[in-house]
Amino acid sequence: MTDRPGPAAGRSPYLRAAVAGDSMRPTLSDGDWLVCRRVRGMAGVREGDVVVLERPDRPGLLVVKRAVRREGSGWWVEGDNAVASDDSRLFGPVPDRYVVARVVARYWPRPRRV
Repeated sequence: MTDRPGPAAGRSPYLRAAVAGDSMRPTLSDGDWLVCRRVRGMAGVREGDVVVLERPDRPGLLVVKRAVRREGSGWWVEGDNAVASDDSRLFGPVPDRYVVARVVARYWPRPRRV
């Protein structure tokens, strides 16, 4: 789902991510590229934000979901397309330490002019 950071990437507050799958439709589509700002736990994340997180039940797998609400010391996250999403309805609240970044922009494909 996301690019693996290079050696210097750990110093940057930003990372880029590629969307794979339909779990965030209609907000995001398969193939969209995102600019994300790294966060530390709940700092920098609010209800309604789209976030990149590591699935607690599948270490190393990064996914894009919406932070719906706080649940104790973690986030309840859901995909915008419930039918195509494995999210907190499957694996429960996500502890803060698994939240990697908050999506700040989609940069590809470029938005259409109307």
